[in-house]
Amino acid sequence: MLTQKIKSVISKSVNKSVESELRSRAHEGYIQLSKAQEAVAKHHASQAKAAAAASTAKSTE
Repeated sequence: MLTQKIKSVISKSVNKSVESELRSRAHEGYIQLSKAQEAVAKHHASQAKAAAAASTAKSTE
């Protein structure tokens, strides 16, 4: 019982600190992506752009 409570407290503390760090990095605009992550992001952006173009083309017909 006590170990579960300790685990819960530690988990909450770690989650809060990680969340805080992620928020501060996002706020600073300091999220560096690896080359692979950049490639994936670029690929997804191009797919989204193509899907948007296709949906607008269908709606104008």
